[in-house]
Amino acid sequence: MLPLWPGWLFPVQCHVRVSCDHEVSSSRTTAYMRFPLYRSLYWSPGGTVFLALSLVAVIFGGFVQTVYLVSAYSVVTSELHQSSGVIIAIMEFMFGCGNMAGSVLGGALIDLWEYPLPFFVLGTIIILSIPWIIKHKKVPNKQPEAPPEGALMPAQGSEKKLYRLLWDPLFMVNMVTLMLSWVIMGFNEPTLEPYLRQFSLSSTRLGVLYMVQFASYTVGAAFAGLFCYVKMAAFFAFTGQLMTAFAYLILGPAPFVQQDPQLWMVYVSQTFTGVGMAAQFICSFSLALSHTAKRGYPDDIRTTGFVSTVVVTFLVIGAITTPPIAGLLVEKFSYRPGSMFLFGILLFWTPITLLHWIYLMYTQRTRSANVASRDRFIFSRKS
Repeated sequence: MLPLWPGWLFPVQCHVRVSCDHEVSSSRTTAYMRFPLYRSLYWSPGGTVFLALSLVAVIFGGFVQTVYLVSAYSVVTSELHQSSGVIIAIMEFMFGCGNMAGSVLGGALIDLWEYPLPFFVLGTIIILSIPWIIKHKKVPNKQPEAPPEGALMPAQGSEKKLYRLLWDPLFMVNMVTLMLSWVIMGFNEPTLEPYLRQFSLSSTRLGVLYMVQFASYTVGAAFAGLFCYVKMAAFFAFTGQLMTAFAYLILGPAPFVQQDPQLWMVYVSQTFTGVGMAAQFICSFSLALSHTAKRGYPDDIRTTGFVSTVVVTFLVIGAITTPPIAGLLVEKFSYRPGSMFLFGILLFWTPITLLHWIYLMYTQRTRSANVASRDRFIFSRKS
């Protein structure tokens, strides 16, 4: 995850200089350039050359992946601002489907020939998609949409500074909540597979177990899109947070649970983890975008680019700091006590997401009541 870090610095500058279609097509072309590096590892001699080439491939690949990720989110949320939660959910649904399909097809392609074949196939698909992206350009001179009811408008002649969102409490609550989704992945990466060795799973069954999480993430993405559509994103973000805390309660299970480790508990935990991570990321991302609109920031690529950049930055922070801490804790205390570190964090943050949901529900009802009172007053004046 460390190579992703420098990639978030680049896209937000591009948003104010080039059009959306050029940005995505250029980042997609750059993303293609990493595949020759990955393929070359197969023919690379061993030793120092192989190590150096691997480091270059990982660093460059992580950089362009981050650029493409931020660019894609910035473009779609700018173009479809009123449906940002739904479109993010669709993208994450496709991400989950791609992970499941890639796990199967990648192995099949390697069995068909060797390690480089999946990268030849995927690179070809990316190149063939670039003309389609260039052809379907952004609609020129798109007018900003009207700000939502009750939005805080800046004074005439002044411009709201985007960096001030970084000390906005509600904005930061959403950032921490979505960051926890990648904290969970970062914790599982070095610790879950060694813990599962006690069950003597075959490679196939181990792959199925991991696929349960991706399948659950896909289902969770679909539900997150639905809750965003009905304006209940904060509720589902809280529900997802609760799900992830419960998942780590039964995964070990927790030392205070009088139950030996059971494989069925791992499957249930992975199911709750997948749905919960989808809810955390999609709903919090959507809430962050809607909050910037309510704060009076313009509906343009610069705003969505900044928000997307901050989102990916928080994700990367969670992803690169968690694995070494997780490995150290599990090595020192074993998995069941060590996993309580993450369980405690998730449990601590759960009531904060609950309060966030209650606060947004209260402000929405108050705003609706004020609008109704104003309409009644206008109607009485006309009468």
